[in-house]
Amino acid sequence: MKNWTLTTHRVSTHPVSGYLILGMLLVANLLSAQCEDADANIWLDTWASCQPSLSPKAEYGNTHWIQYDFGSVRNLSKTWVWNTNDPNQLQRGFQQVKVDYSVDGQVWTYWGEMVFPMGTGEAVYGGFSGPDMVGLQARYVLLTALSNHGDESCYGLAEIKFNLLSNQSLDSIPSRGDECAFIEGVYVEAVTESEAYLSWDYELAGDEAFFVVEYRTGEGEWMEAETDEAEILLINLAPDTDYEFRVAIICDDETFYSEVENFTTGEQDPDCFRVDGIMVTEITGNSALVSWPGAGDFDLYFIRYTKADELNIEDDETEETSMLIEELEPYTDYILQIGVICGEEIAWSASVYFSTTGVNATDDPDSPIANYKVFPNPTNANIVLEFNTLEQEPLTYYFSNTMGSTILQGQYRSQIGTNRHTFDLSNFPDGVYILAMTTRDGRQRMTERVVKITR
Repeated sequence: MKNWTLTTHRVSTHPVSGYLILGMLLVANLLSAQCEDADANIWLDTWASCQPSLSPKAEYGNTHWIQYDFGSVRNLSKTWVWNTNDPNQLQRGFQQVKVDYSVDGQVWTYWGEMVFPMGTGEAVYGGFSGPDMVGLQARYVLLTALSNHGDESCYGLAEIKFNLLSNQSLDSIPSRGDECAFIEGVYVEAVTESEAYLSWDYELAGDEAFFVVEYRTGEGEWMEAETDEAEILLINLAPDTDYEFRVAIICDDETFYSEVENFTTGEQDPDCFRVDGIMVTEITGNSALVSWPGAGDFDLYFIRYTKADELNIEDDETEETSMLIEELEPYTDYILQIGVICGEEIAWSASVYFSTTGVNATDDPDSPIANYKVFPNPTNANIVLEFNTLEQEPLTYYFSNTMGSTILQGQYRSQIGTNRHTFDLSNFPDGVYILAMTTRDGRQRMTERVVKITR
């Protein structure tokens, strides 16, 4: 099978030497141009090169490569990549990759190298952040595979999304007045019955910005999730439900909103049992003990987890109703699910959120959050969080129940020195809750178990 040049307007499929190139789609999110939306089955469709051929960059010789042609010189932005995800072909996926770009297809500029993670083989595959080409201009982008994940017979890739800005030069983009930032476009990448992965483009005139995603059902109150990346995975959503959302970019203490967009979560099979009551305890900087109530009809449980700001999923299985997860990273948010077999599928639990610790914050005076305490605990109404910090910055706090559902979420702007914040738990049912607080840069977390008892 030979290598192919793909354009934004058509995708070639062609049988060569007994093989077939399967609908490898280029999704180029243009400001004004026809583009193709990702198909629900795209993750099982794989472009493949089964014999090397002469590269458009002649000095590379015969290689496995794929070239993208945007039709004209365009302003590039961030990219998102989905590797080969057919469970039977994961080892064909690109691994070590050279990236080049060109305005004319003759003179090439070397961007650099990048490692592409192997696909997960899961039906819902979020992909990963690809080459950051913000500020570059090109008509062609060339990906050259130096290696794959183990199957040397063919090299494959599922999809890459290029966020292309307008056909103007970067210097001629119209001024947005005195706004220090704005959202260019918002994309819904993948939606399941309980999760939605969102990403967006943005322009920034200031030095730094962070984002708040607001989402709700119907005319309800906006719920908020904060991130310092132009992407987020919303979890614990209701199945078969219409959501509307918008993205706010905050810079220079000002907030600028995108247009309100919509998505609908998938339906949940009512006949499938799902694990409930998951507990995450004994959390350290690199491990956590996960346990859940057993069910008599099940003798095998599946566990999958990922960093909250990434989609590189780790998975395992056990016949027990608990597992010690190790080799975690300190001060990191994780999302976890437990699954059981339902027919030919795995029925996954609701997502459970937890944060690893690290050096005990009370022993680390240089930590962004240090010497914290929560009192009174247990409580029948209010609790007070008191902590010291060396920085003035926004913090996000979460209260979740033992099933991992977020009960309360909000923001608090800390002051240098001692901080004290009161939370009203009077409307919480009696039970055990986890309070977690995250700094904007995502490097430091605190978690504390809180008990609500009505006397």
